[in-house]
Amino acid sequence: MGPAELAKFAALYTVIGVLVWSVRRPLLAVSSELRPVGRSMAAVSIWDFIFFLAFGVVVTSSVTTAGVLLVFSFLIVPAVIGFIFSRDVRAVLAIAWGAGIAASAAGLAASYILDLPTGAAMVTAFALFLLVAGIAKALVLVAADRRRANLRHAVRAVLALALALTLAASLWLIINPAGDQPLAATFESATGFGPERFLSATERDVYESAGRDRVRFQNEVERLDAQERAARVQGTPLSDEEIRRIASYQQSFNEMTRGERFVQEVLRAKARARERWLVGLPAAIISFVGLGLLLRAFWRHRSPVGGIEEWALTKNSVAMTSE
Repeated sequence: MGPAELAKFAALYTVIGVLVWSVRRPLLAVSSELRPVGRSMAAVSIWDFIFFLAFGVVVTSSVTTAGVLLVFSFLIVPAVIGFIFSRDVRAVLAIAWGAGIAASAAGLAASYILDLPTGAAMVTAFALFLLVAGIAKALVLVAADRRRANLRHAVRAVLALALALTLAASLWLIINPAGDQPLAATFESATGFGPERFLSATERDVYESAGRDRVRFQNEVERLDAQERAARVQGTPLSDEEIRRIASYQQSFNEMTRGERFVQEVLRAKARARERWLVGLPAAIISFVGLGLLLRAFWRHRSPVGGIEEWALTKNSVAMTSE
């Protein structure tokens, strides 16, 4: 984004900000009530049109530069965070501005430090800020009894999500062991329980050897890249012959890397074909039973009969204690 485009956006948003601020009272009135007292439906429709017109101008002028997700993250997430903690307009504005600035700074910092795409990093930062705000509201800024109830609900929700993901990953492993298994790969990298455990001794040696060779070839490619970059930085560019030779070496190493990766993928598919029955099937059964028990407990808690039984048990226990 150049200075001219930045100035254009600054002027546009200044005009829209002044417009919205000047008519903030009727806009707040029609936003908080379906039909404010003393206003006709025609007046309400006019103010709605003004609001959505300003909203549409902001969205259409920003999406081409920042992207849909980032624009709507800026427009919606800070306001939602503000309304999580307060219903007073001044407090909501202060919280929303603070959360928006903090999330933007966190996203930019993560993008710079971790070398991530800026838009995706900022959208993720907004999502994390919203999640943290919801958790803080539900588990911290509430009464003790409500906090305990929310904590129970949160634990059950997390457990249900984990069981559902395990069930989905297990079924996918059983159905298509040769396909991509993102959850299985994450579990393997976190625990070190890799697919080579389901290979024979000979297959395991080939798998590990291919992994070592793959790393070695990748290091050679990176070394040649570093050599070429260093020559440019030092002001002594390589000759055409040296560049062609480096490119030829890199191509050879890349092809060998792909070959070793192919060997590992074939052996990994063979290992997961065995793993699906030894790990996938038991995990699917356990997660399915766990989800069933959670669902049963949920409906039992929601059922009037279950509530009456719990009330009766509580009453009897109190009576026995008093005796």
